Amino acid sequence: MKRIFAIFFACVVFAGCQVVEPPPVSILSSSPDSRFAGSWEAKTYGDIVYDQYAFYEYSFLTINDSNKLYEYRNREEFGNQVQGYPYGINLEWKIENEKLVTRAWNNQYDNWIPWDFSFPDSAHLVLSRTVNSRTIIYSYVKQ
Repeated sequence: MKRIFAIFFACVVFAGCQVVEPPPVSILSSSPDSRFAGSWEAKTYGDIVYDQYAFYEYSFLTINDSNKLYEYRNREEFGNQVQGYPYGINLEWKIENEKLVTRAWNNQYDNWIPWDFSFPDSAHLVLSRTVNSRTIIYSYVKQ
């Protein structure tokens, strides 16, 4: 009798549980601004110390006609590869309050990161943001 009651109780509990799946975080849609579409490349060099650059950073963005972008980044300091580099990541982006904001693709728990942006001309894109009172600037050239 106890066994039948346990099986009945387990069936009632499991039947009452529902799996609620969250809606997809990112829905691939058309680009909010067609000026961003294309491939962009940025190279940044640090000061020369002992006949070597203190650091060299290479960044490459691919932005299709959607709200998804792919970022590849590589960094070297004094000619040595920095741990954690190179890496590539898919990001979701949108324009909000006149800023480009990005976050990891399909990740509802990631925070949106704001970037100031400008297009000095149709072949150049400048992204900048301030982190801990230090301004980071990437000047991209369209490929």
